[in-house]
Amino acid sequence: MWSNHNFIENWEITRKKGRLLYALTEGSIFGFIIALFTFLGDLFILTGETLNMDWFLYFMYAIPLGIIGYYLLFWPLNEYYYRKIKKQQDLNEKHP
Repeated sequence: MWSNHNFIENWEITRKKGRLLYALTEGSIFGFIIALFTFLGDLFILTGETLNMDWFLYFMYAIPLGIIGYYLLFWPLNEYYYRKIKKQQDLNEKHP
């Protein structure tokens, strides 16, 4: 389980790397996982057909969408939590 302290430490390291690198690494991994499970679900659950070129489309769409999602959604969300936790920590230090 993550504590606020762990989140602050890890997010500070991530912030130093930058928003674009964060989106490229984390978003592409997320997109790859989504594409993989979509592909496997389609292959084994829905159609049961043999392999075709649909797998390429899953990855072609999911990876860029993952990158965009991490850039536009998750970075601002983590920044919001980071600032909120830091503000609370600062208040706790001033008024123990």
